[in-house]
Amino acid sequence: MRKLLLCALALMILSFTLVSCYDPANPLGQYIISDHVTLGQYLEISYTPANQELTEKDITAALFDLQDKHKATQNVTDRPAENGDQVTVSYTADVNGQTLSSTTGETLILGAAKTNEKADQYIDGFEDAILGLSVHET
Repeated sequence: MRKLLLCALALMILSFTLVSCYDPANPLGQYIISDHVTLGQYLEISYTPANQELTEKDITAALFDLQDKHKATQNVTDRPAENGDQVTVSYTADVNGQTLSSTTGETLILGAAKTNEKADQYIDGFEDAILGLSVHET
C-alpha cells in the first residue's frame, strides 16, 4: 500500500511539473532567438580573394606531392637504377682530402630533381652518377 501511495504522489508531482511548464503563447516551447539577439552590420563586410594564378610549376609540384603521398614501393635488386626509382644513398663529399658533407640513408627519387625541393642540395651530375648503379655498387 505504501508503494502505491508513493507512486501516486510521484505521478501527481510529475503531472504538476509538466502542466506548470506549459506556455499558451508558445505551445511548442520554441525559443525565438531574434527576441534576444541583434546582428551587427554583417552585410557591410566585404571580401575580395587574392588573384592567384597557377603556374605549370605549381601544378607539377602538387601532382608530385599527390604521387608521393600515394606511392607504393617495391625493393628491386635485379637491375640497375633507372629514372623514377626511389633509391637510398649514403655518400661522403671530399675535396682535397677534406670532408664537406656526409650522409647515410638519404632517400632520392631519380629523375624527379626538377620538381623535388631537395634538388638544389645535390651537386650537378649527382643523379646521373647514380643512374645505372646496382645495389651496393659505388
